[in-house]
Amino acid sequence: LWRVGAGRVGVLFGDGRTFHDFDPSEARPGAVHDCPPDVYRVAYDFSAWPRWNAVWEVRGPRKDYRMVSRYEPA
Repeated sequence: LWRVGAGRVGVLFGDGRTFHDFDPSEARPGAVHDCPPDVYRVAYDFSAWPRWNAVWEVRGPRKDYRMVSRYEPA
């Protein structure tokens, strides 16, 4: 779930808890979500709007992967 307010986008879990937030006006918007012992880092690219992507780098003792998600209108 995404919520826009005060110049930031809040990204929430389905149950309403905060996952992370970011400033969409930054040249390379991104965020970090600390979920001990693992850390999630995301970089968003909105340069080809309405197509955009999110690149996740997840590191820690339980996880170690890179995930690229691409979004575009149906």
